Formats: sequence, C-alpha cells, structure tokens
Amino acid sequence: MRTLVDNYINFSRTFVENHKEELANNNISILTDFLDNEFYIREFYKKFVEPNTPKIVLCGINPGRKGAGKTGVSFLDFRSLSKILPELKKDDFEKSGSFIYSVIEEFGCHNFYENIYVTNISCVGFQNSNNKNNMNYYQVNPDIQQILFENFINEMKTIQPEVIIPLSKWVAWDLKKLNDEGRLNFNIGARLNHPAYRNVKKEDYVSRIHSLIN
Repeated sequence: MRTLVDNYINFSRTFVENHKEELANNNISILTDFLDNEFYIREFYKKFVEPNTPKIVLCGINPGRKGAGKTGVSFLDFRSLSKILPELKKDDFEKSGSFIYSVIEEFGCHNFYENIYVTNISCVGFQNSNNKNNMNYYQVNPDIQQILFENFINEMKTIQPEVIIPLSKWVAWDLKKLNDEGRLNFNIGARLNHPAYRNVKKEDYVSRIHSLIN
C-alpha cells in the first residue's frame, strides 16, 4: 500500500516528466530541486505525518522556489526543516517557511503535526523561466490545473479532514468551486492570510488552531 509520501513523490516525478516540456513552451519552469531531497522528505513524513490522523488542513497555493520548492515539505524552508530534522544542516531561508515554523513552535512540533496537516493545492511549484520569479498554479494551463486539483482531491480523501483552512483567496475560491462541483466534499473554513502577506499575524494562526484542536 502506498503511503502519502509515496503518492506525493511519485506524482511529482510523473508530473515533471509529463509536463516539463509543455510548460517550458510557455516560459514556465517546474521547481524540481525538492526531488533531490527525497531522503529528508521521507524522514519528515515518517516522523511527523504518517503516524498521525490530523483533522485540520492548512492549504496554501504551491511551493515557492526558496522554500518547499527546495525542501519538498510544505511551508518549511531548509532553516526550519533543519531544526525539525537536526541531521539536516542547511540554512536556506524563506519568509513563509519562517512564519509557519514560528507557529509550529507555539504548539511543539509533534503536537502541531498530530493535529495539523500542511499542504498546497498544487504540490509542485513553478517559476517564470525568464525572470525566475515564482509563479502560481492558477497561472498555468487550465488542463494542467485540473491534474493538480485531482491530485489534491485524492490527497484529501486520504486525510479525511474535518476542515480545510485556505491560506489564500485564490485557494479559497478554488476549494469552494471544487466543493460546489461535488468533487471535494469537505468543510472549508474561513481563510487565513497567506504567510507571505505583509499583514499576516501569527496570533491569528495560533488562535484559530487553538480553537479547532481544543
């Protein structure tokens, strides 16, 4: 039986193989550095994801090129992941990763991941091939978006969350649309500001999570 991490890595590799050239024709690159971090991705899932049955999902957009696009762990940069997996010693920094790790610290790593599953509606990230800026899943071909949505739906069927908290207005819109179409069928909570937003507040995340797990 495949685990969540098996499904994640296998889907990601297949997606890169099948769509790399198509996206390149539109000056879009797929972030692939995280595939070199498979060992630590599996270590993270083994310790903090697979043993748990979290009922709250925090759902972002897609990995960024300085964070999960390198680590393969949603919303964690290498600096944060190295604190969780001390054998990993890298110091790459990203604002979103630092923010989410500060929230994790409020609960303790094991307690946080026992209750919370952190993911993105697209498990792979993108960048503009010309200027190397991050791009988002809603900027790629609609047919490709549907492939990403189906993978996310399957991921949620495995998790069976009580609530999904979107971390972006785009994610909130698309989750509602998937529910309205009868494809997702999970409770969608009020969104929180994305960790990269200028006005994001840690206390908003902490108080919301406390209200859901208590």
